[in-house]
Amino acid sequence: MDTKLTANFPLIRWFFFLLLVTLFGCKKEARITGRLMLDCETPISNERISIRQMPGLILSGYGGSFMTDSEGIFDHTFETRTAAHVSLRGNSITMDNIPFRRNLNLGKVVPAFKFDFFILLTVANPYTSQDTLYYKINSGVWNKVPGPFVEGQFIDSLPNFNANLDLYVEDGVFSTSIQYHINKNSDIIDYWFESKMCDEGWQRLDLLIY
Repeated sequence: MDTKLTANFPLIRWFFFLLLVTLFGCKKEARITGRLMLDCETPISNERISIRQMPGLILSGYGGSFMTDSEGIFDHTFETRTAAHVSLRGNSITMDNIPFRRNLNLGKVVPAFKFDFFILLTVANPYTSQDTLYYKINSGVWNKVPGPFVEGQFIDSLPNFNANLDLYVEDGVFSTSIQYHINKNSDIIDYWFESKMCDEGWQRLDLLIY
């Protein structure tokens, strides 16, 4: 027998064991609930949503589909074997990377969530009038602010900003990225802010300049 094949035989057996578990393992019921919303106040009624299971092992599987009711509420039970994550697809929703649980309550699901925020500077280094701050939010365009910089300086406001929540956010807490650098040839710094979905009023983001 080929010595390489013999050496890899335990690995091959383990692979086929995982395959059999994935294909024929014991099915268990799982339940997903939540409320699909157009915004924080307006439900999306009578929309069909499909669910796909994304196992951490080998194969992905279909989890069926369900309809939201007149209040946007959904409650769906499906069979699973090895799901690690699930994803949702519908006319109003494309959401991936939802961590799988046997009883998963998503709460309010607002795929097109928008919020208002403004940016102030927290200044560790004020720099000089010869310096320029370049910044952009998520994948937007670069903006610039001339120095020197002052503690608490207002630099931008973004009403009705689209959070683009195509990935699941735990407990309604999501992150916004601001990239910045001082002057054109310096390194770009990634700065992340956490915000709470459906908080009322303007949200304040403090950008640290050092």
